[in-house]
Amino acid sequence: MKKVIIVLFLILTSFTAFYAQKAKDTTDAKTAENKKEPEKIKIQIPEPKAGMRESNINIKQWNPPTSLKTHFGHGSNAKNAPIFYFNLNLGYLRLFMKSDAVKDDTYLFNSNFSYIIELRPLDFISFLSSGSRFAIFMEQNEYLRNLTLILSNKTFSSTQFITSEMLWYFDFLYNAINIKNIIIPQSRTSPSALENLYPVTRKESIGLSDRLHIFQSPRLAIGLAFYFESHIPTGTQKVAKGPLSGTLTNLYSSSFTYSTLGGVFLRYKNNPIEMHANILYQWMEGDFDDWVITVQQNTLSAHYEISLYERYFGHANYYLINWKSNEQKETVYSHTINVGGEIKGFGKMLEWVGIGLDLIYQNMTQARGVIYDGKFSGYGFAVPVTWYPLSFHSKNHKLKLTAIYGLIKYDWNKSLYNGAIPENGKGWADSIMIKADYEF
Repeated sequence: MKKVIIVLFLILTSFTAFYAQKAKDTTDAKTAENKKEPEKIKIQIPEPKAGMRESNINIKQWNPPTSLKTHFGHGSNAKNAPIFYFNLNLGYLRLFMKSDAVKDDTYLFNSNFSYIIELRPLDFISFLSSGSRFAIFMEQNEYLRNLTLILSNKTFSSTQFITSEMLWYFDFLYNAINIKNIIIPQSRTSPSALENLYPVTRKESIGLSDRLHIFQSPRLAIGLAFYFESHIPTGTQKVAKGPLSGTLTNLYSSSFTYSTLGGVFLRYKNNPIEMHANILYQWMEGDFDDWVITVQQNTLSAHYEISLYERYFGHANYYLINWKSNEQKETVYSHTINVGGEIKGFGKMLEWVGIGLDLIYQNMTQARGVIYDGKFSGYGFAVPVTWYPLSFHSKNHKLKLTAIYGLIKYDWNKSLYNGAIPENGKGWADSIMIKADYEF
């Protein structure tokens, strides 16, 4: 009996141990299963609407931010009063004005200050319908979004006032050298020196422009720009006025004049290097003012700038103006080359100071049949000292105040064939200019 009890006890113990182990295994399995990491849920993030990605970077030279600019100076030859430039940019609308009004010269035509109004109509509708299918369609078709209508009160002012990098330089040069004494100006309607090489302008003009990217990535963007402008045909217009007994009397014209411009813009950014460049070519043709003669004019401008660590800056500019008249058998060439650089910041205490050096070369020739020839050549240097008072304030605001002093070595002559005594001169001349640029 005792043996039977022992056997039953052993059997019961075995079953108890077996089921206990099985229960433990089951519990461990459930515990292990509960401890498993949940499977990651894949979430498909939708792409941004209208294809707006990081690669869609703009080319700032064509649409600069809102800005106020002015420059004035004095030199061996003359001085120029402050010339103000105002640029209000709302994206789909831009208003540009320049204080070039002259009221005390009764012989000038259209002495009002210059204004340029640019409107991107399709982009404006896209702005009003933000979030709609039309707005998305416009974002995907850049050439439609950037289609721009232009109204200006001075023909051909848009292309030169906004795209030229050399506006300040010609005033800087004319303050030192009496260019008008060598090259008889084509224009008599503005105190700005560069415009002396352009025909007198009419009252109103209309224009059309467009731009688009042909390639863009987070580092590189290349774009094309096109511009067309003509005066508003309103029948016969007075294009010049002067004393009735003088050579320049009241003259009229009803012919069609136009200007076209095309160019390539480039931007490259790969920290710490950033580069910007543009090449523009402009063509004008028509019966212009003063003597109402047919004029064909070419303008070629190239601009390049590079920065390193936003502290070291370099630039190079080339500007060519060539115009000719078949009636007067007249040709004019103007070549301008400018290269320079700047260092901004000299430690924590002088972070808002910059100093640079610009080298300048200028060559101009004018030949008008058997009347006269004019030639000018000069080279020199300029030292700009710049103050950045907002360098610690905000990246959205840029205020730049620059004082430029330069010396120019020149050689000029004007040969006259009507019995007058030829003029010539050579030597050194100096010029100083103050510039103020505020962008926001």
